[in-house]
Formats: sequence, structure tokens, C-alpha cells
Amino acid sequence: MEEVVQGLKLVSVNNIGIQPHNCQVVGSADGAPVEAGKRAYQIMLKPGDCGGNDGYDDCKNDRARFELSETVGTPTQGRTLVREFRVYLPQQERLRPRGPNLMFLSQLNFGDSSSFGTLAYLELGSDGDLYVRTHKGLTWEVQNLYPVYRNPYGKWISVRYEVQSTATADGTLKVYVDDKLMVDEVRQTLPSPQGVNYLRVGIYNAFLTQATEPYAQQVVYYDGIKGR
Repeated sequence: MEEVVQGLKLVSVNNIGIQPHNCQVVGSADGAPVEAGKRAYQIMLKPGDCGGNDGYDDCKNDRARFELSETVGTPTQGRTLVREFRVYLPQQERLRPRGPNLMFLSQLNFGDSSSFGTLAYLELGSDGDLYVRTHKGLTWEVQNLYPVYRNPYGKWISVRYEVQSTATADGTLKVYVDDKLMVDEVRQTLPSPQGVNYLRVGIYNAFLTQATEPYAQQVVYYDGIKGR
């Protein structure tokens, strides 16, 4: 949908168990918040929603998601990539239940034929605050949790990832939130020169059974998704 997405092709991460309510194109006529144009993506998960794809079963791995992923093309080694979007979190009960469970609203990933991981997450914390989370090297170990907003609800928030895509140690990862530089790391950003960096947006819940509160319906809006 060109009005919502420009310069990228997005596909659903999962192709099994998708429900009609998981992703809809909505507009102001539907009572939905719209920032960049007349329409936006509404991502919704209801309690019990879970799915998977040919390589991973969310239901068996204590997860639930609906995410849209940038399609992976040629290696991005040596390129500086810019990926941006706007996200809106409406006021709602328990958007993310408390506990050691996790909720992510976007991912900047890396991958090649033998590895996969995440450089940065946009994370909604157990306290309801918004963070950018980065990892040590190309591992899953948390390096930094950068505070973004104490009260991220009821407003459009712009997020921009800028990554110097390289398998050497002199790459860079920068994350801007509402045009303010929140993350500036010098680091390896690809596992190999054949690797790619790419964007995901949407709701991703992990470790569901560790939540200390029940899950309620989750709704998040995305608009102005761009890549260059």
C-alpha cells in the first residue's frame, strides 16, 4: 500500500494461523489515527492468537506476533541504510502485561544463509515505557536499553534507523526518535559480507506464560514506513 509504505516491500512474517483482524488498512473514516496520509496499518492481536511459518512455530515457543518484514534482497554490505516509520500506541488496558515477558514493536535485523539476529528492538517495557534495546555484537545478550518515552501513548512517534551495513567492526547503528538521536553505536552490523540488514514492524510478544497479568487485546498503528 503505497500510501503507508514507500521504498520497501513488506510481507507477513507468519503464513500460518493469520486472522483477518491481525492486519487491516484503516483510515480516519474508521475512527483510526492517521498521521502521514489518509490511511495506516492497524495491527491487532487478541488473546490466543498465535501462528507460525514453515521454519518456526510461535505457538510451541511461547510467542505470539503479527509482524511485517522487509523482503530480503541482495547483500547490503557497504551500504548505509535508512529505515523509518511512525507508530501510534492508543490508550488501552494492559497493552503489555507486567512481568518478565517481552513485547517488541519493531526490529532491525541481520541475517545471511546461516545466521539471524537483531541489532535493535523498539521495546515496550513492563513499566509501560518505550525503549530502544541493542545487543552485544551479533548475540542475543542485551547491551543497552535506551529510554525513549515515559508515556508513549496517544501520539504518533517517528522512529528512524540508520545503519552502516558491514561485517567489519567499524559499522554504525544510529536510532532517532522524533528526530532526536537516541542510539549511536560503532559496531559490526552484518555476520558476513553476504548478509543483509532489514526492518520488521508489528507486534511481537515473547515468553507469554511469564506474564504476571493476563493478556488483553493489543492494538498498534503504523504509518509512514519508508526505506532508502
